[in-house]
Amino acid sequence: MCVPCKNGYREQLDIAKASYEREKELDKTCPYRALWVQLVERVYNQPKGFGGLSEDEKIYFSVGMLDGEVYNGGFDQFFFNSSGEYYDYVETGLALLGADHCLTLLRQAKGLVFG
Repeated sequence: MCVPCKNGYREQLDIAKASYEREKELDKTCPYRALWVQLVERVYNQPKGFGGLSEDEKIYFSVGMLDGEVYNGGFDQFFFNSSGEYYDYVETGLALLGADHCLTLLRQAKGLVFG
């Protein structure tokens, strides 16, 4: 009997593997993911960086950064990593999306962090 089967975590490994395979497939087929990858490439590997994006791209990128940072480490991570520099664009993006509850949470978190 293999170690994962013996220790009872084979099912968890299989679930994680299936999830990873779905993510890899999305990398190939999802236009939103392709746009995100392109924007990240431009921001971090092009001379103009974030400044080289259009206003709409800046908003999309910034809201994506908020999503990733909050999902990964909470609002604290968003504000204390370089992603906090995009706050104004995030605020604009959430307002344009009509994400009023998220916008309220963002503003509350800013108030807690910075007073």
